[in-house]
Amino acid sequence: MIDLEAVIRHFGPRAVKSLKKHAESGDSIAIEAMKSKLEPGVDRVTKIRCWLRDYNVFQGIDDPRRIAITKAVLCWRSSTRAP
Repeated sequence: MIDLEAVIRHFGPRAVKSLKKHAESGDSIAIEAMKSKLEPGVDRVTKIRCWLRDYNVFQGIDDPRRIAITKAVLCWRSSTRAP
C-alpha cells in the first residue's frame, strides 16, 4: 500500500518549487503571449514556438510544420474563452 501523505511530504516541496520555476520562466511567457489580444506577430509566434520546443513538441518535425503548429495553437487560443 502506498502512503500518499508520505509521498506528498517527500515530493511536494520539490514539485511546488518546480512549478514556481516554470511559472517564472517559459510557461508564464507563453501564457502571456496566448492571452495577448494584439495582432499575432512574429514576437508572439516566436514565444509560443520556443515554449513548444522546450516541451519537446517538435521532435522530428521540420521548421515549416513547427510554425504551422505554433499558429494553430494561437488560433485555438483565440477561439477559446479566457478564464
